[in-house]
Amino acid sequence: RLNAPDIGLTMSHWIILAQLWHEDGLSQQEISKRSGVAKPNVTTMVDALEKESFIVRIPDQIDRRINRIFLTQKAKTIRCKAIEQALSVYQTAFE
Repeated sequence: RLNAPDIGLTMSHWIILAQLWHEDGLSQQEISKRSGVAKPNVTTMVDALEKESFIVRIPDQIDRRINRIFLTQKAKTIRCKAIEQALSVYQTAFE
């Protein structure tokens, strides 16, 4: 877990949110391809993030079988703090 209890992100949350901070509105399949995480695992992660109100699923306007994943204001608000925490973890790991 990132060392930020007020943020409450796990590393798996980070993987999904990082993709969406880079490009919001990706499909779960696109997130899977870009992150290298298996589709069933992405579904589980997205479920958890949705439950915590970090993301929302919105059906694609052209192909309603596809859900687009969008960040909520809550996820947008914690971006800078989450990145700072991730960099801190990275620096600690490689010191």
